[in-house]
Formats: sequence, C-alpha cells, structure tokens
Amino acid sequence: MARHVHSPPKVTKPQLGERPSWWSQFTGIRCPNCGRPQSPGRMLATNPNWGRNRSDFHMCGGCGRYLFLTGERRLRRFFLLHLPVFFGVGLTGFSVLRNIGGLNIYRDAREAYEPNFLGFLIICASINIALNLTGRFEIVGTATSPETNKLDAQGDQES
Repeated sequence: MARHVHSPPKVTKPQLGERPSWWSQFTGIRCPNCGRPQSPGRMLATNPNWGRNRSDFHMCGGCGRYLFLTGERRLRRFFLLHLPVFFGVGLTGFSVLRNIGGLNIYRDAREAYEPNFLGFLIICASINIALNLTGRFEIVGTATSPETNKLDAQGDQES
C-alpha cells in the first residue's frame, strides 16, 4: 500500500542513545527490520486515520528506518480483538471484584453488588493494560525509497 507523503513530512525521532522504555518492551510494537521495541505513543501518532497532530513516520532508534502503522486490517482487528478483550476483561474484573469486600458496594434497591471508586479504577487500569497489549498485532511498515529520498533531501536542505 503506497503511503501519501505531503510536504513537509513529520518524523518523530528518538533521542541519541535512547533505549526503549519498559512499557515499549511490554506492549511489543517492534521494528520489522531489527526487532527493536518502539514507543507505542510515537507509533500510534503515525496512524493513517488520525487527522490532526499526526506524524508521517517514526525513525527506529536501532536501524534508522522510517516506520509507520499501515492501518491494514484495522477494522477487523477492532471487532475481532479489541472489543472482545474490552468486554472480557471488564466483565472478568466486575465478577472478581464482586467477591472482594473492600472493592464493592451492595445496593439494596438493585439487590446487586457494584464496584466502588477504587474497584472501578482497578477495572479501568486492567482494561487499559490489556488493550495496550493488543498493540503488538498492529502492522508496522517501512518507508519506501522515494519517500526516504524525499526525507533525506529535506534533511540536506535543513543543514
């Protein structure tokens, strides 16, 4: 899939000598060339479906290639992976917290248990972690040579 490059392309670059954070290693978005973990926030900024504040590429700190998320099969991944994970972790969290006394409240009017504020925060954190772990299924692409040549030419002009 060809990627539309407008002028000037925005590239997020890691700092010199920057090591991947533990969260980058945990979420598992990796460079297809060298296998180095990439920052999920910087990679999600290359999402082709974002309109504003989108960068075109992210430069890998290991091999120097320009990476981007292709967006291929994103809708399928949303319905077959993200939604089931969201509801599965949420329902599991509610059922587990129902049995822990300090993290739920019994409502007489409904005759049911529901999580208190701390229990709700625990469920939200577990959903966030689970959805971030599904980021490893994102398809990462590398820039083709005409796009790279255009970026190199702009880098020469800035120097």
